[in-house]
Amino acid sequence: MSSNSTQMIHQLRADFEKLIAFVTGPEAHTATLDQMERSLFRQVLRLGLRLLQLFLLTRVQAESHAPQLGASRISVPYHSQKPIDYFSIFGKLTFERAYFYTPGQPGVFPLDNALNLPKRCYSDLLMESAELLAVDSA
Repeated sequence: MSSNSTQMIHQLRADFEKLIAFVTGPEAHTATLDQMERSLFRQVLRLGLRLLQLFLLTRVQAESHAPQLGASRISVPYHSQKPIDYFSIFGKLTFERAYFYTPGQPGVFPLDNALNLPKRCYSDLLMESAELLAVDSA
């Protein structure tokens, strides 16, 4: 685990402790249910985004840079890290993953396959939620 992921874990734990203090502390004694629900929803979304970032950081750090088999079963060497945008239910994430390329062959992103990343940049959960909301509000 890198020092970056270790720092994120410590910060996430501190943020979670703040959430517990928020719902049990002095301000909770005067908050309305609506105020608490709205505030918690925003904070949980932020926490979810940071947890998803930690998940992706962990997966990217574990990636191998050893040559990969391309579509035509030819060994394709590591070329570079390439960024991708991903819109999750928690918000937009940008992360870099290993790109394997050799001239004359299509590029390969093994992590995209391992994560079952959709071809479009929107998460399946986000798309399902949007469809549900569109149908319910029609």
